[in-house]
Amino acid sequence: MDVESIKKLRTPTRSNFTRALNKVSDILDKKIEDTDVLAAQIVLLEQKFKELNDLDTKILAILQNDTTCTQENFDLEYEAITAYEDRFLETETKLQRRLNTLEKPKQENCYNRTVIKEASDNCNRKFKLPELELKQFNGNIKEWLQWWGQYKKIHEDSDIVDDDKFQYLIQSTLKGSPARQLVESFPPSGQNYEEAVKCLKQGFGRDDLLIEVYKISFRLS
Repeated sequence: MDVESIKKLRTPTRSNFTRALNKVSDILDKKIEDTDVLAAQIVLLEQKFKELNDLDTKILAILQNDTTCTQENFDLEYEAITAYEDRFLETETKLQRRLNTLEKPKQENCYNRTVIKEASDNCNRKFKLPELELKQFNGNIKEWLQWWGQYKKIHEDSDIVDDDKFQYLIQSTLKGSPARQLVESFPPSGQNYEEAVKCLKQGFGRDDLLIEVYKISFRLS
């Protein structure tokens, strides 16, 4: 199939993808909280993007080997394709974050805390850290959203003192991993907790990193 034939096929495929993007944007704007709907939209959006990405990949491969295609024309085509990739990744990231925020029942199961005593001076609750079964983050950026969706339940709990939060943070990172090494570069005290979390976000949870990782992943798939 020549490049013009593929482009003709790509036109309705782009339209379908754009409609899927617009539907997700509408769902996000309306703040729909049905997790089944959100999960289904992620699958649908990924499917529509894959159909488009397959055609884009074929077009770029043909143009790259076409001696009549100028560098300027190739660059224009590449930029247009990249724009669609960026829109997909930005929208999917927002949708995934909304889903993670709403999946509280699953997070509650992982967050089964056991109260062992209350301090008489400040009434802060104390917990047996080993009782928590936390997903361990190993530094893989693709796993950041899922991990943070679980861990932020602890991070945002005002009843847990920062000293205990730091221990939870250590417990929820994989031993020997880049994530654990970063956390352990700080003395394990409540004073350093917020800074440790901040560095984790900067190293593994920035939007630009997440978008680039997902972009590479889809190009290789």
